[in-house]
Amino acid sequence: MATTRTPRRVGRMTMLLATLWMTTVPSGAAAQLTCGGTIGPGGTFTMTSDVTSCPGTALTVVGPVVLDMNLKALSCTGLSTGLRIEGKGASIRGGQIFGCTVAVDVGGAGGHKVQAMRAAGNALAFGVSSNGNLLAYNLARSHSAAFQINGNRNKLVGNVSVSTGGDAFQSSGNGNAFTQNTVHNAARGFASEAGTTGNVYKENTATVTGFGFAIDGAKHVLKDNTATRSAQMGFRLQAGAGGHTLKGNVAVGLAGDPGFGSGFDVTTGGNTLKGNRAHEHANGIVLRSSDNVVTGNVAVGNLTDGADADPVCTGNTWKKNVFHTTFPSCVR
Repeated sequence: MATTRTPRRVGRMTMLLATLWMTTVPSGAAAQLTCGGTIGPGGTFTMTSDVTSCPGTALTVVGPVVLDMNLKALSCTGLSTGLRIEGKGASIRGGQIFGCTVAVDVGGAGGHKVQAMRAAGNALAFGVSSNGNLLAYNLARSHSAAFQINGNRNKLVGNVSVSTGGDAFQSSGNGNAFTQNTVHNAARGFASEAGTTGNVYKENTATVTGFGFAIDGAKHVLKDNTATRSAQMGFRLQAGAGGHTLKGNVAVGLAGDPGFGSGFDVTTGGNTLKGNRAHEHANGIVLRSSDNVVTGNVAVGNLTDGADADPVCTGNTWKKNVFHTTFPSCVR
């Protein structure tokens, strides 16, 4: 597979990395990295060779610092971390990490930038415990979990997850923004956990998943996302206080076989669904709760295009939708 590239940032001086086992690299040093080294705080560095088969943390980066990994690789043996990010305001780009328990651990005080990294064959590709970080155009391939976001106010833009056994993009934090990310083959493509609030999902794509978007918690916004070939549900709103807003999303089931799952399955209350589309599911849009507003949606080609668990639709508003098959008759 081709490695994702982004343009390099060039400072006034290009420096080589240096360290001895479990020592710290001062800014401006020039030597060969080995396992257990530390970069920063301070300085701009370019990695010159791979650091492989590390029994502990392969490399620690302490911000503020700039590290261009220059397409070089880190790898682990045993229960190890590839790249640990501490301090505040570190910027890392252009590396590859293989065979670690955690490929990239984004911690410290936050405000870090992690861009154009490739992680393959780790248990967890990217773990984020701090706040206000940017993860952009990274690739996670063949993991148990790809992007696990436990901090708040993080931005994830243009990242790709391929072949994830569990969750591709999972948020246990608040106010995180997921934009133009892509998932192919995962148990859950995008997931906000119970107790979270204010996460935003915009223009993301989930293909070949159990659940495309599994949204718990409260007051999340989903706009212009796509879930295709979801075996169970394209968009599931199940646990928490609800109050979510879904606009312009598309859910497409298994082509030619509308016998499985739901496009939009709503168990929490107080949600707004406007201008969404659902095709080729058992249920296009189904409400199992009250205080929802469903307006201007299109669901066709499902076994049941629109459904309400209440036989008289008490508490829900169905208005100006396009359905061919509905149950009960108050769904319109």
